Amino acid sequence: MNTMASFRSRLLGWLPDTGDDESGQGMVEYAFILVLIALVVVVTLIIVGNQTKNLWTNVGNAVTQAIH
Repeated sequence: MNTMASFRSRLLGWLPDTGDDESGQGMVEYAFILVLIALVVVVTLIIVGNQTKNLWTNVGNAVTQAIH
């Protein structure tokens, strides 16, 4: 029995320890945060872009009517 325990410990010594490996977890969390920020920026640009387009269209129409 002692020989089997020794063999097992030597065999497991060669294998990488994957039980507590969380090295990629932080990177995944940062990726989720970046995706969320990008989504907020895109939605904000769409909303503000449409409002800005409408503003300049109204200004252009007002100038055109003032000239005629």
